[in-house]
Amino acid sequence: MKVKKFVANNMQEAMWMVKADLGKDALILHTRKFKRGGILGLFGKDMVEVTAAAATELVNTGSERMVNPYSQFSQAQIISQNFEQQEKYEALKKELDEVKLLLTRLASSNREKFFDQSRPLEETKTAYYILTEIYELLLQNDVEKSLIEELTQKVINKLDSKDLQDTYLVKETFLKEISDSLGKPQLIDYNNARNNKILSFIGPTGVGKTTTIAKLAAKFSLIDKKSVALVTADTYRISAVSQLKKYAEIIDVPLAVAYSPLEMNSILRQVQDKDIVLIDTAGRSPNNIGQMNELNDYMNVNFPMTTFLVLSATTKYSDLLQLYERFKPAGVDSLIFTKLDETLNHGNILNMRLKTGCPLSYITNGQNVPDDIEVADPMKIAKLVLRES
Repeated sequence: MKVKKFVANNMQEAMWMVKADLGKDALILHTRKFKRGGILGLFGKDMVEVTAAAATELVNTGSERMVNPYSQFSQAQIISQNFEQQEKYEALKKELDEVKLLLTRLASSNREKFFDQSRPLEETKTAYYILTEIYELLLQNDVEKSLIEELTQKVINKLDSKDLQDTYLVKETFLKEISDSLGKPQLIDYNNARNNKILSFIGPTGVGKTTTIAKLAAKFSLIDKKSVALVTADTYRISAVSQLKKYAEIIDVPLAVAYSPLEMNSILRQVQDKDIVLIDTAGRSPNNIGQMNELNDYMNVNFPMTTFLVLSATTKYSDLLQLYERFKPAGVDSLIFTKLDETLNHGNILNMRLKTGCPLSYITNGQNVPDDIEVADPMKIAKLVLRES
């Protein structure tokens, strides 16, 4: 089979070259766009490369004759498949070009570190490549672009031109900046009399509120030896009360069911002798105004309360922001992220912490009670965001 590559300024010109050399029925095997020339991949000229073959039905291999494997596909099918790949490539290329342009701008605004004429050009390139690698990693991990730019600028400010060439130092500095941005977690301190001992957990359906409450109840009761009471307002699901009741029996703590906001106040008066009171609520659709108003009524009690918004780490960022805005009227004091074991991208935890200003409290990474829950340690989360663990 006669296979040739053609390089041209655009696809139309390339196709003309293919037809002129291999005939109008030539088969397109592959297409790609690339840049020719430029500096560090920037400012190069856009070019097109097309790999094509002559469209003969039988290919002579010497002693054998075999059917052309491409003969079953039409020219249109092959071109369509290649253009689908090309679209994906173009989307990725656009994203990487944005990264390069941003880092070029950051480098230009820090000329003393990136364009020190007393240092070899290769050292400047090394710093640029290290920052590019980390930037792309954070982008893949769903960290907001504006936040990545801010973190990158802080790292550049903290390190001198020599340190910027050290991959380990650059990554450690990024980890420190991310950890500092997350801040200290808001913990449940039942030894402090000024802290609220009534804790409510709100959030959408399916994020694991009930299991999270069971984990915390087991920790407080069985490990910390505190008196605990459970209250549920989740009377919508048939299995919700029975599920929490089973946990309560295993942990050996009392459970009360509130069928109305009025009953919630009555129950809370009865459990004032407990060290910790954990309130489970029904999962709410943020788009159901009636359900959200009912939740607000349940949260409007006559006792001081700390409210945790429980979110899944698998939810995309735009949906997380919407959920926060819809649940905010119920009074959100802190965030809990669940299902960290079900996703590889943890950048949304950092995004939500900084966008909402709400501190993190706990994270969960499995269904086991009480094991799969832990304090939202900022350095551990930073390593997840930078994929260092």
